[in-house]
Amino acid sequence: MLKHTNYMVLLSSLYLLLFVLLIQFGLWINVIYLMFFFSPVVVFALAWSIVRHGKYNGKDFSEDQHWGYQDRPDKAKNK
Repeated sequence: MLKHTNYMVLLSSLYLLLFVLLIQFGLWINVIYLMFFFSPVVVFALAWSIVRHGKYNGKDFSEDQHWGYQDRPDKAKNK
């Protein structure tokens, strides 16, 4: 499951949504504390999944491009 970044994003988003809804409605205070305690684990698992198994679909830098500026053609070096 950690290899599929889309599932990890979905699960962590649902975790956050449930956490916020429980806080908003004031339900199950002990569950809120428990979810708050385990939230760094969820964030770390999401980050690890993206770093380890994520795929980059953008353009690679050439030797003369230090920062790239793919989204700003006015900043790109044109030789």
